[in-house]
Amino acid sequence: MNDVLTATSWETIDLKAAWRSLDQSIAQLETPQQIQMVGRAIEHLVELFVASSEQRFEELDATLTQDGPQMTIKQFLPYVRQSMEIDFSQFVGGVDRETERGPYAPREFESEDLEDDRTIVAAVNPAKLADAVEGLEAEAVIDLEAALELAHIEDVEAWTKAISVYFEVADAETVSLQTLRQSIHLPWIEVWLGLLLGGYPLERRGTDFYGGEIWVRSQPSVSVTLACAKGTEPEC
Repeated sequence: MNDVLTATSWETIDLKAAWRSLDQSIAQLETPQQIQMVGRAIEHLVELFVASSEQRFEELDATLTQDGPQMTIKQFLPYVRQSMEIDFSQFVGGVDRETERGPYAPREFESEDLEDDRTIVAAVNPAKLADAVEGLEAEAVIDLEAALELAHIEDVEAWTKAISVYFEVADAETVSLQTLRQSIHLPWIEVWLGLLLGGYPLERRGTDFYGGEIWVRSQPSVSVTLACAKGTEPEC
């Protein structure tokens, strides 16, 4: 009887030996006591069988499940590495104080050691730099004034008249810029000023932005255009 009640695993218990031991244990007992002892033995065997069955089903679920085996954090930690530490001290040498590099200083070059296409970087006096910038700004103002004076001094009306005459003689509404320049025999600067100040529309033809040709569209007579520009013509 003790063999049945003290068993802890369904896999290790010998049922035939357990039943023989149980028969011998209850042989001298009264019928009610025999029934009670057999009931206790059967209850214990059922508990062992249920525990064994649950374990088997858990093993089957772990094998067939799509989520993989069920593991606790403690069981999972030995199989993963969360961090890595490497000691590089053996590869790092000591600092040589005698040859320790000081503050950075620009390298000085002799003029004969420099190539023509190299840039020379050197310290500049702030006052001299300010004077140089003011000089550049003054030169820019002078250049702008000179360009405006040139536009007023030159005979813009004659250039515009030449363009207008070409359109009248050629009887055309549009002409390429290259053809116009070759026909009126004026320098490029005079052609451009005549077109811009005369109010002639320009358009680019062709799919290539840089390679496309510029065309000029005809305008009303020069006198009307210039009068509109001056604001003396009521029709404008």
